[in-house]
Amino acid sequence: MLAGFHGRLTARLEQLDTKLLHHACTFLQSKESATSFARDFFGSDLGISTLEKWPPSNSASILVELASRMDDDKDEAKLDLLVEAHGIDDSDARVCRALSKQICRCMLRQRTTSDSKHLEGLLLNVQLENEDIPAEVLSKLSLEQESLKNLRGSQLMLLAKMLEKANRRADGARVAVAAAEAFSADEKEDKFYGAVTYAHYLDRTNDDASLMLCNLLGSIRGKCNELEKAQQTTKELQRAQEAECKQLSKRCQELEKAQQAIKPSVWHLTWDLSGYDFTNFTEGQRQLSEKFQLGASGVAAWLCLVPKASPNKASLYRYVSEPVLVKWRFQVGSWEDTIEWEFAKKEDGSLKGRGWRKAIRISNLASGIAFDLLSVRRAGSSLRLVAPGSGFRAPSSKELVQLD
Repeated sequence: MLAGFHGRLTARLEQLDTKLLHHACTFLQSKESATSFARDFFGSDLGISTLEKWPPSNSASILVELASRMDDDKDEAKLDLLVEAHGIDDSDARVCRALSKQICRCMLRQRTTSDSKHLEGLLLNVQLENEDIPAEVLSKLSLEQESLKNLRGSQLMLLAKMLEKANRRADGARVAVAAAEAFSADEKEDKFYGAVTYAHYLDRTNDDASLMLCNLLGSIRGKCNELEKAQQTTKELQRAQEAECKQLSKRCQELEKAQQAIKPSVWHLTWDLSGYDFTNFTEGQRQLSEKFQLGASGVAAWLCLVPKASPNKASLYRYVSEPVLVKWRFQVGSWEDTIEWEFAKKEDGSLKGRGWRKAIRISNLASGIAFDLLSVRRAGSSLRLVAPGSGFRAPSSKELVQLD
């Protein structure tokens, strides 16, 4: 029961007889022997046959307790028990401490077994997990490949730093090279670089460290070349993108200007003049309206009031941005004027405005100027835009002539 179910028993190992511990250790060697004895003695295997692992993990403390009761002159027997206990449960802190202490004791007394290389590796594995290796023990380590092969890269680097402190720089370099190989196998690139440079720092005559450093520098140089090429490609792409951005920006500006130039389509409007003061509206002055678009033609138009020589009278002029044939109706108070006019370029390239045939009394301007667009046709176009609801009639022969 002690061998199989030590973790469930309330009895403390320190209180048990040594002979009982010896019997338990014997049964830990063979699950079949433990099962057979239980059936003969208890009439049942006590559930030992159902245990998945044998020996059970918590049975390692039985071996540690038994080893602690042995005489000091039985170092090898103690060591065998503790190695067995570590094999059962290598995570038990008490097991690791006891094993590390016993290996160090044997090494200092030079009482190692024929498997000393394995024990040295075991010591390094156990000791480097918890604390530094004592200096007197560190000086006796052979540090052969067999002792280092099962250590992790981080453990090897810790050992290399201990060796540097102990003034064993050459051995520290060998261990650092082993650490670099372990880091390389685990694909820990940054730690690999650190281990290589540390090994070369410890011993510049170490061929393995020098070769690794040369290969490392070559690899870094190759990566630098790749980065330079990538950077050049990125710069070229950036320049191309900047050029494209400039083109797009220029195009956006052009579209914004075009959008600003094109006012909302207007077929009817009233120019509200109630806010204007015409008290001193005399010859040489003028009043302009905002620009608006003639229907959906894309042609801008605007109105202009100019005072006449006769007192309290003004003339209305109409202007457009492009050559166009337009028919429109204007109304001020009781005055109304419907005209069809072809705005064409003059010899100097400018467009001539069109005035109202009759003078407008300034007193009538307070009610505003009403405007209705009836139809419009751009120069060079065969299409004539007709105001919604104005009806359609066949164009005259003059209207069929394209404008220059």
